[in-house]
Amino acid sequence: MTTLIAAVRSVLTYVVVSLYVLIAGPIGLGIAIPFKLEGVLYELGHIGVGLALGLAGIRYRVTGAERVPVGRAVVFCSNHESNVDPPVLFQALHRRLHVLFKAELKKLPILGKVMLAGGFVAVERAGDRCVLAVGPDVAVMFPETDVEGLFDQVGRNTRYVMHPEEILADNFALLVLGERNVPSPEIVERVRTILTAP
Repeated sequence: MTTLIAAVRSVLTYVVVSLYVLIAGPIGLGIAIPFKLEGVLYELGHIGVGLALGLAGIRYRVTGAERVPVGRAVVFCSNHESNVDPPVLFQALHRRLHVLFKAELKKLPILGKVMLAGGFVAVERAGDRCVLAVGPDVAVMFPETDVEGLFDQVGRNTRYVMHPEEILADNFALLVLGERNVPSPEIVERVRTILTAP
């Protein structure tokens, strides 16, 4: 019986959120783009995510929020384990959280345009390619074999070479855990320097 209830909730959530995007998305774009008010998209996004989480019965608890510096830029690196993690993080971390997202999502008729208009950055991913530079609305990728000095930049502390958020998350975890015996300790030190800069 609980499986049936979960299935019904999932379908209901999908339908309601899809309708919400179809209605709120064009309205938000119609206000945000001509008047340069991307905050409207964020507010509509938070309403939609709250609606989705509520309908799906997903609850979360934030701990450690007092450790997030106030009044300065912060980078959050998530090694998300499910499709539920991104909306929860969007809702819980910051009202104006900018996000790197898979470029394939730009194909979504309204949501893709909303994410780009809101300042999110599309990341192209394919095979043995790695992200090297992020432009205004797309990440530029090169084959790993064509990139001179790649490991000088990202180190060898992780097996990830294509997703900058994963590389940074792994090095951040090493810093937090106090790991000293790593192949590229200088990368962990650079993370420490950036996080402790005034």
